[in-house]
Amino acid sequence: MEDLHSVELPGVCTTCGKIFDLATATSKTQHSVPKAGDYMLCIGCGEWNILTADCQMRKPTIDELIEVGSNPAARELRAAWSMLEKK
Repeated sequence: MEDLHSVELPGVCTTCGKIFDLATATSKTQHSVPKAGDYMLCIGCGEWNILTADCQMRKPTIDELIEVGSNPAARELRAAWSMLEKK
């Protein structure tokens, strides 16, 4: 299991309203500090949020959803979330 880096990043999911306090990189090669435009997967509902420049969350645009949907790592992360949610 990879040791992934987490940072404090309080926020609220734009879909389900879940309050969270951390962001975790999905791989060791990913930058460890979230930046504006990063995709954030809610662990509560499995929907994507986009980090804004002022560290808030917003709903992704249609183009952003297409982009994240075509990203193999993002699809794998969402599939892993789905499997855990079913347990």
